[in-house]
Amino acid sequence: MRYIVIGKRIFFAFCLLFATICVVLVYSAGQVLQTAGRAVHKYPIYSVETDKQQVALGINCAWDNADIPQLIRILDEYNVKATFFVVGDWCDKYPESVRALHDAGHEIGSHSDTHADMTRLDRAGMIREIQDSADKIEAITGERPILFRTPSGAYNATVVEVIEQQGFYPIQWDCDLIDMKTINRL
Repeated sequence: MRYIVIGKRIFFAFCLLFATICVVLVYSAGQVLQTAGRAVHKYPIYSVETDKQQVALGINCAWDNADIPQLIRILDEYNVKATFFVVGDWCDKYPESVRALHDAGHEIGSHSDTHADMTRLDRAGMIREIQDSADKIEAITGERPILFRTPSGAYNATVVEVIEQQGFYPIQWDCDLIDMKTINRL
C-alpha cells in the first residue's frame, strides 16, 4: 500500500476547499427545496385541455366599433360565442357596443384600461389598469370580468402574478391571424 505525505498547508487548503464545496451544495439544495413548493415562472393561460373538439375565440376591442354589429350577426348566425377583451377607454367611447356584446351572450374580458404595456408599469400601475377596466365593464354589463388579456401580449412573471392577485385569469392566445395567414398559404 502506498501513502501520500502532504504538508499541513496543503492539508488545510484541501479541507477548506472540501468545506466550501459542502457549503455550496447544502445551500443549493436548500434553494431547490424552497422553490419546490411554488412555481418559479408564471405564465398566462394559452389553452385548456379538453376532450371536446372546440376552440376558444378571443377578440380584442381597443380601437373602433365599426365591425361590432356585423360580428354579432355573424357569430349569432353560426351559433358561436366569443370572448371580447375590451379596453376601458373603449368602454368609455362605446358603452352601447359593450352592452350589445354582453346582451348577445358573449363573454366580456378585460384588456386593460388604457392599452398600456403592462411590463413597463409598477405594481400600482398594473393594479390600476386591471381594476379600472374591470370597474367600467361591470358598470355597463352588471358583471365583473374574470379574464384579463395583456395589451400586445406583453407579460412577465410579475404581470401574471399581479393579474392573479387581483382575482383574474391571465389569458393569452396560442394562434392568431398571422398564424392563420401562414397556414392558409400551405
